[in-house]
Amino acid sequence: MSQRVNLDDINETLDRVYNTRLKRKAKTVGITCAEFILTDVFIFYQAIELADSANKSVTTGFKAMIGISIAYAAILGGFTLIHGLVLSSKSRVDPRVEEAFEQTNSYPLVDSLLELGLIFKFREKAWWVALIFWGAFLAIAAALVVLSLLTPDFDVESSTTVAVIAAIVQMYEITGGFAEYWIWSQNSSEEGGGEDEAAPQVY
Repeated sequence: MSQRVNLDDINETLDRVYNTRLKRKAKTVGITCAEFILTDVFIFYQAIELADSANKSVTTGFKAMIGISIAYAAILGGFTLIHGLVLSSKSRVDPRVEEAFEQTNSYPLVDSLLELGLIFKFREKAWWVALIFWGAFLAIAAALVVLSLLTPDFDVESSTTVAVIAAIVQMYEITGGFAEYWIWSQNSSEEGGGEDEAAPQVY
């Protein structure tokens, strides 16, 4: 409960700083990364407690998996929040880009895959940064799978396997959310001023 309250407090504070549609999309990505990190930490400590109760220890492979996924979320979330913070409050996204992403967002789970094509379609400025993070995600996901397979007494029904699958799915959603924000930001220009409407949640 306290975790939820703390995140709500952080969310309210960030709303005062990220006060445009585009900035709030960056904030949403950052908050999602923070929630992912807290979930990973919870899973890690829960694994330690379960191992202690069984007079066992958490494997090095499991620790590495948790550490890698947390580092990825921290880097991506921190980068996105900083980038959103320095954006001009007058930045407005190209309506064509917004419309294209609204269409893909109507297909949950596969929307991020569909949006890979939009990265190439709307190639402006540093559009390739989105591809770098997608590449990092694929490399980390592959590493997590390999580490889990190398874990002694590997069992597809084990809690480690569940944690790996959950981590990969969450990182996929985080990466997709970042890619959407990034293409939005690279296809924006300074027009008008003042606040904009709140951004929809990024999934």
